[in-house]
Amino acid sequence: GNGQVILEIGSSYAGETGPVIIDSLNTSATLGVTFRPASGGNVLTSITAPSTTLYSAIEIRSSYVTLDGRPAGSGTNRRWTVRSLGSANGRTAVRINNVNQNLTGITVKYLICEAEAPTITDAIFYVFGTTSNTVSNLLIENNLIRSTSSGNRGYGMEFGNGNLGNTNIVVQNNVINDVYSKGIYFLSTYPGIKFSGNQIYHTKDITQPSAGEFNAIHLGTSGIENAIISNNLVYNIRIVNSTSTIRGIYTSTGVSDLNNPVLIFNNRIRMGAEMPANVVLYGIHEGTTTSANVYANNSVVITGSAPTNKISAAIAKTSSANSKYLNNIFVNLRTSGTNNNYCVYSTSATIAFNEIGFNNYYFNGAGTVLGGFGTGITASDLAQWNALVNIDKNSVSVNPNFTDINASIPDFTINTSIATPLEKGGIG
Repeated sequence: GNGQVILEIGSSYAGETGPVIIDSLNTSATLGVTFRPASGGNVLTSITAPSTTLYSAIEIRSSYVTLDGRPAGSGTNRRWTVRSLGSANGRTAVRINNVNQNLTGITVKYLICEAEAPTITDAIFYVFGTTSNTVSNLLIENNLIRSTSSGNRGYGMEFGNGNLGNTNIVVQNNVINDVYSKGIYFLSTYPGIKFSGNQIYHTKDITQPSAGEFNAIHLGTSGIENAIISNNLVYNIRIVNSTSTIRGIYTSTGVSDLNNPVLIFNNRIRMGAEMPANVVLYGIHEGTTTSANVYANNSVVITGSAPTNKISAAIAKTSSANSKYLNNIFVNLRTSGTNNNYCVYSTSATIAFNEIGFNNYYFNGAGTVLGGFGTGITASDLAQWNALVNIDKNSVSVNPNFTDINASIPDFTINTSIATPLEKGGIG
């Protein structure tokens, strides 16, 4: 047949007694299936399973399936909550699972996805199956992905067990909040994946089960050539018991192909004041020596205060010489008793770039300088920085005059009533 089969969940829906597995549907490129609430509906699919069972509240194993949380498929209100309860590992709200076949043409939008198990081995929203099959033409948009009120989950989203055929995957305009380890984790091969327009933040103080690091966006694979990480907003990170490293965007395993780099641009990150002082704080951290990322037009602001033995940096990197840094605004306003707060920092004794320039480095706080190295060498102003890194061309050091960086949702727009060279000093 042709067209779209619409299955609406009505007011008499009583929920489920076990996991919902959408499998073995006779769908095609011309015949899809959409599940959604009926007009005026407010649906809850909440699943609790035995502690020995790994499960998802809803698991999609068929192609051309759409989950739409909007009543009658119209408007912008999320009226379908998919909740996974239980304290053991493996409790996911929604899972895309290609264990039986290649999957394509799947859309998940406008859901509220919740899970509570305090585990970091599975995410609230999980794309994970087998490397033998592919996932393509997948759209995940406008969902709210969060921990439940009774338990904080480790990961918000995770992409694992990938394949070079995993193409045209778009994750956009979602909200991820109240997770304690990773907002989004790219763990396997998803070339060209697009993660754009998402927000990652906390609505409350978050206590980790065991004090450790937190990464809002974690790139942990070399298999995401040509990926796009853009227009995301990270703010109000409130891990209250960590003594480790808190990061906005983190590359732990990078794409090394200079011809197919990961493009990281137009992201906005504000962190610091909401967290305890005793953490290492990196807005962006390139933690591998092999990555070939392009960082452009990002705005990073580090705030708050710190003890003398904890480093903070808007951008931190290792000795990799492959990445490019262009047209970014790196701001550090953090205070401490010594020069441990940087706009740009190398964790090693040397620093190298494929290309760097047209950035703005602004710092204003006790113990804060423009740049530094793991050996303790610092650059207190732009002239000293240029002497150390002589390929950084046309960068400046001025107050960017953001409209309201301290707002509950920070406003990174530049106040145009105050003259600034940033309005005309970039490239491209």
